[in-house]
Amino acid sequence: MSESTLKQGEHDQIGVYERTGAIYEEYRYGSKYRKGYFNIRSEALARLLDTQASGGAMSVVEIGCGTGITLEYLSRTSPNLQLHGIDISQEMLEQAEARFADAKSAPELKLGSVFELPYEDDSFDALYATRFIHQFTQAEKLLIYREFERIVRPGGSIIVEFYGNRFHQEKKEAGRYREKFPDKQDVDEVIGGDYQVIPVSFRGGMRIGEWFGELPLRVILKTLRALRFHRAINEYFAVSRSPAGEKS
Repeated sequence: MSESTLKQGEHDQIGVYERTGAIYEEYRYGSKYRKGYFNIRSEALARLLDTQASGGAMSVVEIGCGTGITLEYLSRTSPNLQLHGIDISQEMLEQAEARFADAKSAPELKLGSVFELPYEDDSFDALYATRFIHQFTQAEKLLIYREFERIVRPGGSIIVEFYGNRFHQEKKEAGRYREKFPDKQDVDEVIGGDYQVIPVSFRGGMRIGEWFGELPLRVILKTLRALRFHRAINEYFAVSRSPAGEKS
């Protein structure tokens, strides 16, 4: 992986994740709120992949797999999936490898650039990326999606998490990433064809009790006011199909 291969988004990621890799997961998902959010998102992703697999085996790659937390979730809930992961950060991949050190079946992990994915054409039945695409400019997103289409077999699923408009209007911590959150027109351009929108949200009221657990009532009410019934979880999966034809 040469220095010239890396785009600005990946330079930024390497710098951040190499510095924070040891504490990244605790920072990102350590609180009850964030663990609940992770479970909601991962459950939605697992349902999508299980639907695509229809009970059979399916090869799936996670782009930007980080410490492997989502791969671990899927390895528990969807054992029929043949899991792979790639990340730009060696520090993150080492944590992912440690996570699966005692597992009977571990995902195949690789270090590499999303702009030159180290896979042959048509390598996978499905691909997913969460908390990832917002780190890149619109021009970079276009290049990334063409790589996604190259490594996914014709008709295979490409599942990418995007943030909706309300999210980046309200989430102050988005900071410099906010300008990279695409609107619908941007997403249409990036995907370049038909796609399905699957919201990342609660699956009915029964989820709220499970999510908050034994938190004090005042904390629950405060958090619900902040959520405004799905406003803080204003994200969605864009599900498209890899096109048939010659791979570029």
